Amino acid sequence: PVVLVLSAADPASPHGAALPWPARPGVRLERRAGARVILLDGELVGYVNRSEGNLVTFLPAEEPGRGNAARAVAAALAAPVDRGDRRALLVPRIDGGPPESSPLAPYLLERGFTAGFRGLLKRPPPDIDDGAVAGAEAPRG
Repeated sequence: PVVLVLSAADPASPHGAALPWPARPGVRLERRAGARVILLDGELVGYVNRSEGNLVTFLPAEEPGRGNAARAVAAALAAPVDRGDRRALLVPRIDGGPPESSPLAPYLLERGFTAGFRGLLKRPPPDIDDGAVAGAEAPRG
């Protein structure tokens, strides 16, 4: 499968321009700078708003498509932290609710996200050289 994460305003993303956004009651999807779309083989499977306050998923209803899409979204969100492009990523809400109650939560946990009071947090693995202790709580701020 081909997974792409694009700016929602990127001309390569057809959603919000050539294609209408999928209907989702109570959610406003926008083609704006800072918002991102996650595509799996060209199909929209995720949208992160520009403030990164809400992840909206568009997972297929049936398996195995649902699990494949959930894995793709989790991998796409974890990748920038795993590559070192970001220090951390917090997912405070998924589909308008707490992330731990989302069907996506097990896939995010599998990719190294941890549950906290503000949501699911992805940090890089601790660096053994700097004396970090596995499982130590991250500073709050």
